[in-house]
Amino acid sequence: MGLIPWALVPPLVLLVIMPIETIMIQAKITAEYESHYKVTVTASDDPNFLVGAYTVSKRNKRTLKRLGITFPPETPKELPKLPGLVEQAKNFGKAAIRHAKKGFPPASDEVIQERFKICVSNHCGQFLPDKRNPEKKGRCALCGCFLINNRATFKNKLQWAEESCPRNYWFPVSPGEKKDG
Repeated sequence: MGLIPWALVPPLVLLVIMPIETIMIQAKITAEYESHYKVTVTASDDPNFLVGAYTVSKRNKRTLKRLGITFPPETPKELPKLPGLVEQAKNFGKAAIRHAKKGFPPASDEVIQERFKICVSNHCGQFLPDKRNPEKKGRCALCGCFLINNRATFKNKLQWAEESCPRNYWFPVSPGEKKDG
C-alpha cells in the first residue's frame, strides 16, 4: 500500500491520527447585563491563553454550569433611579455651560473608551446599561448623563475633556491627552 497524500485525508481521520493535548479551562464572567453575561474562557494554567469569549443568556443555566460558573440564588436587584427631569436638565445645563466656556474641548477616543470602561465596571453601583445596546450606551444614575462609547452625539459627557465623574472615578483631562486620570 502506497503513501496517501495529506490533502486527500479527511479532517476527522487527521484528528484520530494526530495526538491532541488536553487543556483545563477556566471560565469567568467579565460583564453582566440585564439579560446576559459576557463570559471569557481561558486556559487554567495560562490565563493569557484565550480559548473563547461568549455571550450567554442568564436563562441558560445549563451552559453556565457546564462552564463551571455557579451562582447563589438570585435576589432581585433594584436598579438605581435616574434623577427627575428638572434635575437632569439642570445637571446637563451646568455641564454644557462649562464645556462652552472652555471652548468645547474634546477628549481623545482613548479617554472616551477608558471612561466608558470605568462606568461599565459599575463600582459605584450607579451605571444603568441601555436595554438595546448595553455594550455601547448607558446612563449615570447620579447626574442622569448619557454615557456613550463613541463621539456619536453632543450630549455625551464622556467626550467632554473638562468633565469628571460625580464620584471621582475619572477626572478632567487636557484636550488631546491620551489617558484619563
